Amino acid sequence: MKGTDTVKPLSGVTVIDLTQLMAGPSATMLLGDMGADVIKIEQLEGELSRRLGTSVKSLFLANNRNKRSMAMDLKHPQAREIVRELVARSDIFVQGFSPGAMDRLGLGYEDLIKVQPRLVYASLSGFGTSDTGTSRKGVDAVVQAETGIMAATGELDGSPMKVGFQVVDAAAGLALAQGILASLRLRDMTGEPQYLSTSLYQVSAFLQGHYFVEASITGGEVSRIGNTGGTLAYPTDLFVTSDRGYVQVAAYLPEQWRLLCATIERADLVADPRFADVSARVQNQALLRTELQNAFSTRSRDEWTSRFRASGVVAGPVLSHGEVMRSDEASRTNCFVDGEFDGQAYKSVRIPITSAPYEQSPVSAPRLGADTDAILADLGYTEEQILALSEAGTTPAR
Repeated sequence: MKGTDTVKPLSGVTVIDLTQLMAGPSATMLLGDMGADVIKIEQLEGELSRRLGTSVKSLFLANNRNKRSMAMDLKHPQAREIVRELVARSDIFVQGFSPGAMDRLGLGYEDLIKVQPRLVYASLSGFGTSDTGTSRKGVDAVVQAETGIMAATGELDGSPMKVGFQVVDAAAGLALAQGILASLRLRDMTGEPQYLSTSLYQVSAFLQGHYFVEASITGGEVSRIGNTGGTLAYPTDLFVTSDRGYVQVAAYLPEQWRLLCATIERADLVADPRFADVSARVQNQALLRTELQNAFSTRSRDEWTSRFRASGVVAGPVLSHGEVMRSDEASRTNCFVDGEFDGQAYKSVRIPITSAPYEQSPVSAPRLGADTDAILADLGYTEEQILALSEAGTTPAR
């Protein structure tokens, strides 16, 4: 159990984490942020995200703070026995292996509730655990393609485009953590073990719920709408400023529309019958966009940003990630937390919840296998037994 000065919501809860890349690790990281003792079990060469990227392993560092790392070769029977020993002392088991892999290793749900009858067992996959899903591996980009995200993303007359970050992975991590917390409460209410699963496919579909409702009613296909609000509202759009910067505007409500026109000094647009209401503005958005773009071309991105903040127009500049970290909003929301890994300082995004128990001092991702010996010692293994495991190739070589 990790030491802490503040009692956190999951203090006293132990999580065994057999996930990798982004979705699963981000879920277990949130549990660690909430106070759980997360034991991350990795293959001897490390989980995949330790080996992706060039010099900066950003995917690993972003999703693995507040964890202890234990490296083992699960092909060794002794390693699987150690996992079972850990599970017997744990509350939650999270795995992201291909469907059926854990059962073949003797670490499936039915196997592990025999050693921990109060276990919450969570599974994450690409396409689910049905007969068709078990034969498929899924990653964010492919799931975006197969669930409609790419069909709905990009310019109207352009090619399909994926979202510029792993949006499905990120959402799946949030969904998985939420499901685990609900199942943990149900476990505590009933005393019974709990099994839950989710998939990237299910989460990606959930993110687009209103599009599927629309398609089911109209029988039509959702069109790509670029940076606009499509047929719902206008102006929601991206405009280029005099210094070649960009500002995104969402001023489709009546009061916001009037504020925008006043702020850009085009009050005449409010009285123009072609732009009288949302329906008219959507119908004539090509013409309106030209009028608005002409106005935006007269000032810089930061000038417009300052004016909009002062007037209350709902709009914001397009910022780089470096600019985001230096922004007033990031500072006010206490968005980032400091970390350090192998002498390299870095910042990662804090848990997106504001509450005293979630406050964090600088925290870092673990070095590969750094806690293996200590965890084995906690299980009662002697120094001689720990050395023998290393010499057998079950745990890292010394």
